[in-house]
Amino acid sequence: MSDEDWAVATRPTTRVTPSPFLTQEVRDAYNSARITTTKRLEIYEADAVTLWRPQDFSERMIEGSISVDSDRDERRQFTLVLKNEDGLLIHDEDEFWYDKILKFYRGIKYRDASNQVKRFEMQVGEFMIDSISDARFPYNLSVTGRDYTKKLMLDHLVADTSFGAGSMVDSVVKTLATNGGITKFRLGAGGVTVGSNAVFARKATRWECIRSMCNALNIEVYFDREGYLVTRPFRDVSTSAPTLILDSRSSTANIIDFNKSTSDTRVKNHIVVIGTSEEETVSGFKYIAIRENKDLNSPTCIQKIGRRTQETEVSYLTSQTQANQLADRLFKIGALEDYDLTFSIRAVPWLEAGEILEFDNPRENDTVPTRFLFKSFDLGMKLGPVSGNGKRIVIVGSPNTTPEGVDDDSTSE
Repeated sequence: MSDEDWAVATRPTTRVTPSPFLTQEVRDAYNSARITTTKRLEIYEADAVTLWRPQDFSERMIEGSISVDSDRDERRQFTLVLKNEDGLLIHDEDEFWYDKILKFYRGIKYRDASNQVKRFEMQVGEFMIDSISDARFPYNLSVTGRDYTKKLMLDHLVADTSFGAGSMVDSVVKTLATNGGITKFRLGAGGVTVGSNAVFARKATRWECIRSMCNALNIEVYFDREGYLVTRPFRDVSTSAPTLILDSRSSTANIIDFNKSTSDTRVKNHIVVIGTSEEETVSGFKYIAIRENKDLNSPTCIQKIGRRTQETEVSYLTSQTQANQLADRLFKIGALEDYDLTFSIRAVPWLEAGEILEFDNPRENDTVPTRFLFKSFDLGMKLGPVSGNGKRIVIVGSPNTTPEGVDDDSTSE
């Protein structure tokens, strides 16, 4: 996009800070009482580079929201209602059609320490269109859509596809995704490789292939707020640093409202990871890792609530170490009490599901855990707060990590 197009699209009244420059000044400004929140919508051609109409569509936005959920294939989805009294948005294949790409932005205007007015803005979503509804009255257009996962979910392999043992996970992901029309990547799986030959069956969707392989190797995969396909190791809920701290103290509060509820529906205290292999004709598996919670000081130990088993079979493991790492991650997730924290905060555009948040509540004593896995949130298109949901971490103590009859660092013979 040219500088002229950018100026028309944003109509900035003050300096716009590009999203990569998330300074401490900006972070502090979001906690200030004297800011003005902003929103913006751009509509692009299918290449996501060429503006369809070089104008600001935010004035047409009546209502809508962006939903972000780390448990969902399409991490990001949106709903939107646009004013269309002038008939500019024509639902036609040569006009406003399913090939268009929508980009949403949220930001703030604030005054810095020298009282200079500044503007900060960050992209909060990049979407394909799923449905377009044109009402007779009032003259509005309702639109729904999701992130680029849609491309990979609708694209099926036409033949059996395989990658050799030792292939880099990021290389496999990029190959599968590129052939599915994805062009932007932020791949951070590092040196993780697949074990035995990774074979994907004909008719399988590209997303199914990518997701199943990555999840089995402890790699998170999703499309971020700027439309990039991201791979990264899953965040460790007990050791990863929080990216958001919720504070309810009156003098420093950044949380508008919250509510907590709990259940034990998803608690697992017995994790079994089996690395399958066609080479093992007798047992059918090459690696096995078992984690059990037998700590009597833990409220979720087997002795207190009974055995709750989760078994996972994967074919991409290359070592016992990888089996152990996957079992450890699943064990920590299984140790998460199904404790929901719903909250509302001022719209912070750099939020991402799957991160760690910390909740500082002075009404609770020191023995109550404060860390949560940031599971989902909704960002409204109206200028208002973000509503989010987290899952609380329960420290379950040191598990018995030795499999029954199998040494922890051994492989089956």
